[in-house]
Amino acid sequence: MDIEDLTSRIIDLVASNPGQMSCDEYAAIAGEIQMRGPCSLLVFGLGKDTQLWVDVNRNGKTAFLEHDPRWLRWPMSIERPPIEVARVEYKTKVRDMELLRQADPADLAMLLPERIRERQWGVIIVDAPPGQSLACPGRFQSIYEASRLAAPDACVFVHDIDRPVEKWFSTRFLGKPIETVHRLGVFGTKAKRPRR
Repeated sequence: MDIEDLTSRIIDLVASNPGQMSCDEYAAIAGEIQMRGPCSLLVFGLGKDTQLWVDVNRNGKTAFLEHDPRWLRWPMSIERPPIEVARVEYKTKVRDMELLRQADPADLAMLLPERIRERQWGVIIVDAPPGQSLACPGRFQSIYEASRLAAPDACVFVHDIDRPVEKWFSTRFLGKPIETVHRLGVFGTKAKRPRR
């Protein structure tokens, strides 16, 4: 996908999906995928940006993990390649953050299909589950699993890094962010850019 087409797609996506990622956040992730492309891309959460990630990682391996039945039924017009979606369950709540900070990390493990577990993922996007209220699951488990599923040279993106759960658990399991783009934390290793 050329830069003009990508920019246009991102602008349209942000306009139709207010309150989600910004143009700069989408561009940071898309740029990393393209630099590595095709790559193994794992996304926590289906959404209106699903088609974008599949298109940006064309000819790569892209998989999505989703807990919400409404998104699992969302009509998608994805033609190439067929996407892989696994239904997952979260057993945490944002209100339990203090307890979970002191829990055994193994308590955050998720039941994932072997086809997800056996692969090392080059790029991981943590944009689910919801975490905006105390009753939401929060991203405790998805951040923990991202740390376990990431390849040694992976780049992990955690959205809403300004929230307490995302900030604290990302630092614990992914380390210090190498970059922050608005509310997007970037962890791990970015692909080397070619010299000019």
